[in-house]
Amino acid sequence: MKGYILDFQMKSENSALVKPKKDIVHFLEEVGYKTIDYDFYPQKYKRFLFLAISWQKKIKGLRDTMIVFQYPMYSRICEKVMLKSVKKKENVKTVVIVHDVDSLRFGKHNKKKVSAEIKYLNEFDCLVVHNNNMKKWLEDNGIRVPMVSLGIFDYENSNNQNPNYSVEDGLVFAGNLWKSAFLKQINIKTKIQLLGPNPLSHYPQNIRYDGQYSPEEVPMHFKAAFGLVWDGDLNDNNLAEYTMYNNPHKASLYLSSGLPVIVWKDAALSDFVVSNKVGFVISKLDDIDSMMNQITQQDYHELKKNVKRISLQMRSGYYIKTAMENVRRALKKNSVLTRVLITG
Repeated sequence: MKGYILDFQMKSENSALVKPKKDIVHFLEEVGYKTIDYDFYPQKYKRFLFLAISWQKKIKGLRDTMIVFQYPMYSRICEKVMLKSVKKKENVKTVVIVHDVDSLRFGKHNKKKVSAEIKYLNEFDCLVVHNNNMKKWLEDNGIRVPMVSLGIFDYENSNNQNPNYSVEDGLVFAGNLWKSAFLKQINIKTKIQLLGPNPLSHYPQNIRYDGQYSPEEVPMHFKAAFGLVWDGDLNDNNLAEYTMYNNPHKASLYLSSGLPVIVWKDAALSDFVVSNKVGFVISKLDDIDSMMNQITQQDYHELKKNVKRISLQMRSGYYIKTAMENVRRALKKNSVLTRVLITG
């Protein structure tokens, strides 16, 4: 028995919000983790009723195992109560896979918010975080429990991972378009295909909007050579700064679909892109035209070969499965250290 993972049941129009968590559940089930279903109810009284009755039944008899949470859960009260009740169980280790650090994303200069989130995360026995940049920020701000870096998110994707495109096909940007202000400011000639909800009524001439699709369907509609990973506007802001610490899930969408990526050079993801040779890093969006003009078909062919290897790993859940093996080693090491400190 590997342990348990919470399977978050939520009806959402934005299925992209749920996709990363559902994929992790799927891949960990493949290696023996059992799921504990929990439902998110919009009504507060139903959430409290679930905590008082259903949740207690689900964890009854839980002992001598590991239980994996995914954070955030979109109800701070529920996640705190659920964790507290699990920690009362005999010899149960708690692990949390961190999808977002809200105080880093929206309020890194608000000491009260940072402190509250750090305090909650320190209640777990081990954290799985996006990358070493996020790990260091959390350490600097008070995390004292072991942490494991994921590297990049996996992406369950049954679509063609080797599309037959050339450099002339330009870029694709997929995501929620309301928060992508740079798209109305960008001044380049390279073609950009847009996919996602909440498009603007007007874009520059080089941009074509091709509709909205589910995370499972969207790879079938890619008509571009590269996937663009960018956030915020053309100037520094919270959304852009957050990419210095997080791994945007759209990068996994592109790579698992066979597309090399273009990312900001200061993004945390740039280390992964460069070391695995699966795309290019740029300082600013204005650099795209000159970069695209310099890429040969041979360059692109080599990138595609590297991307195919990473794509196959993502589709098999390699990164989360490896991270969880590292979690087990970290917990074992920490347990040995604790016994030494106690007996010493």
